Amino acid sequence: MKAPLLLLLAALLLESCSPGKRLSPNSIPEDSIYQLSSTWKDQTGKEITLVDLSGRIQIVGLVFTHCIQICPAIVSDMQAIEKTIPWYRKNQIHFVLLTIDPARDTPEVLASYMQKRQLSSERWTLLSGNPADTSDLAALLGIKVQALPDGSFAHSRMITVLNASGQVAFQDPAITDEGRNFLRAAIGAIR
Repeated sequence: MKAPLLLLLAALLLESCSPGKRLSPNSIPEDSIYQLSSTWKDQTGKEITLVDLSGRIQIVGLVFTHCIQICPAIVSDMQAIEKTIPWYRKNQIHFVLLTIDPARDTPEVLASYMQKRQLSSERWTLLSGNPADTSDLAALLGIKVQALPDGSFAHSRMITVLNASGQVAFQDPAITDEGRNFLRAAIGAIR
């Protein structure tokens, strides 16, 4: 009697650990960032569209690799959030860094940055797109970006939780309680 119950519990646990299915173009909500049809390159040089990220929770930050102030703090906060995720939720929550400096942040630069920051390719994706698409996405997320004369950028310090459909579930400029505010929002967005 106990063995069938344990098998059922194990199957339910495994099901809750797996990421959801990718959205079909017809099922994307109107307020989803996945409505953007732009093409991006990840840190390996592979081209993807934002809808390729659908099906699981995404924790998103907009950064640029040459930044010495806000961006390292955003990445550190996102790494702190990652550390709070229980093992049985790790496949449901993913991290995305989108560069606001696509001219300098090539896939090779993103791969190097990923290695330098010790970001796991299993849970992190770094993306670079063209400037217009990057501006569109920043605007959709409510993140202000301004190019500066020295080649750097002034931008909002914001981390965003997207639900599996690409809708904003939570945004905050900083983590609290070692990132548990984002973990609660991410788990709450899991259906």
